[in-house]
Amino acid sequence: GDEVEVRTWVDDAPRGPAWARFVDIYKLGAEKPSAQIKSNWCMLDAQTRRIKRVPMDLVQRFLD
Repeated sequence: GDEVEVRTWVDDAPRGPAWARFVDIYKLGAEKPSAQIKSNWCMLDAQTRRIKRVPMDLVQRFLD
């Protein structure tokens, strides 16, 4: 199989309960990605199973 490099990051800030994640997959040495993925994640309250806003302390863990 091919050796690849995978780069992941989150969007600059969540939008309420939703926060976009990005993934680029490169063959080693390639300038352009072989695949680009964007997924939208939504935060849920574990007890009520309702959507809830992403707390700023969690945001800071990803952006520092």
